Amino acid sequence: MVELWAKGRVAVRSLAQKGFFNLLLALGAVQVISFTLKILLGRWLSSEDFARVSLVLETHSLLATVMTLALPTAMIRFGLAEGRLDEYLAGTMRLFGLWALITLGGFYLLLSLVAVFTDPLVQSWLYVTAAVAPGLALFNYLINWLSARRQTSARAWLVFSQRALYALGLGLGAQGGGLIGALWGFLGQGLLFTLALLGLFGRWLFAQTQALDLKALVRFSAVDSVGHLAGFASGFVLLWMAERRLELAQVSWLAMALSFTVVAKFFFASLYNVMYPYLMERNDRTGFVRQLRSVLGLGAVMGLGLALVAMWLVPYLIHWMLPPRFDAAGDLFRWLIWGESLIGLCLILEMALEVLGAVRLKAVALGAALALLTLLGWVLMARWGALGAVWAFLAAAGLRLVWLSLGCWWILRKPSDQPLF
Repeated sequence: MVELWAKGRVAVRSLAQKGFFNLLLALGAVQVISFTLKILLGRWLSSEDFARVSLVLETHSLLATVMTLALPTAMIRFGLAEGRLDEYLAGTMRLFGLWALITLGGFYLLLSLVAVFTDPLVQSWLYVTAAVAPGLALFNYLINWLSARRQTSARAWLVFSQRALYALGLGLGAQGGGLIGALWGFLGQGLLFTLALLGLFGRWLFAQTQALDLKALVRFSAVDSVGHLAGFASGFVLLWMAERRLELAQVSWLAMALSFTVVAKFFFASLYNVMYPYLMERNDRTGFVRQLRSVLGLGAVMGLGLALVAMWLVPYLIHWMLPPRFDAAGDLFRWLIWGESLIGLCLILEMALEVLGAVRLKAVALGAALALLTLLGWVLMARWGALGAVWAFLAAAGLRLVWLSLGCWWILRKPSDQPLF
C-alpha cells in the first residue's frame, strides 16, 4: 500500500512538472464559460435559431480543420526529431497560408454551386463567417506548437483568452440582436482575435528558416490528414444529416447535447497535447509501451469519472436552467458523453500511431468510423430521430476504438531492441 501511494505521488508530481494541472485549471474555467454561453444562447434564442447558430459554428470549425489538416502534427514530429521546432513552425506556416487560401476559395465556390444546408439563412451566413475560419485554424496551429515547446501554461492562457472572447462576442450579440446579433458578434471576435495572434506571435510565424524537407512534410501530412479530417468531421456530419432529415427543433436538441460533450473533448485533447512531446522521447519499445499504458490508464480513470458525473449533472442543469423545449437534449447527452469518452481514448491511441509513423492505419480506422457514422446515422434518424443519430455516434466511436487498439497492439506486439522510430 505504501509503495502504491509513493508511485501515485511520483505520477502526480510528474504531471505537475509537465504543467498538466495548470492546463486543467484553465480548461475548467473554459468549460464554465462554454457552459454559461450555451445556457444563455438557449434562453435568448428560439430552438430554430439555436440550431442555425450551431450549424454555422460547426461548419466554421470543420473549415478551420480542413485549413490546417495534419500540418501541425507534421510540424511537431519533424521539428522535435530534428531539434528545429521553431523553424518548422515558420516553414510550415507558408504551406498553411497557401492551403488556407485555396480552401477558402474552394468553399466559396462550393457555396455558389450547392446548397450545403437547406435553411437559406444558414446558407447565406456561411459566406460571411467563413472569412474568420483562418484565424481559428491559426489558433489551433499555435496551441499545438506551444504544447510541443512544453509551454503548457502559455497554451492554457491562450485557450482561455480565445474562449472568453468567443463567448463575449456571441453572448453580447445574441443578447442585443438575437440570431443576427450573435452571428455578427461571432464575426467580430474572430477578426479581433486573429489580429491579436498575428501581433503576439508574428516574430515566430514569419521568421527566416533554413531549408526544410518539404516533400517529407507534405507526404506525412497528406496521409495523416485523411484520418485527421475524418476524426473532426463527425459533429458536422451528424448535424448536416439532422438538418436534412429532421425538424430544426430536433436539430437544436442534438446541437445542445453535443455542445456539452466539449467537456470531455477538451480534457482528452489537452492530455494528448501535453503528452505528445514526452512520448516522442520514448524511442525504445519498453519505455514507449510503459508511457502509453500510463497515459491510457489516466485517460480511462478520469474519463470514466467525468462521464459518470456529467451524465448525472448536465441533464439536471439543462432541465433546471434552460426552457422546457431543450429537456430532450439532456436525455441525448447521457448517451453522447460515453461516446465522447471513447473518442478521448482514441485520441491517445492516435497520438501513439502518429509518433510511430503509422498514419495510414490511423487514417483507415477514422475513415471507417466516419463511414459507419454516416450510414447508420442516415438510416437510424429516419426511424428514431435525434436518438438514432446518438446511437450511430456510439457505434462509430466503438469501432474507432477497437480498430486503433488492434493497430497499436499489432505494431508493438513483439519485443525488440531496435529503435521504434
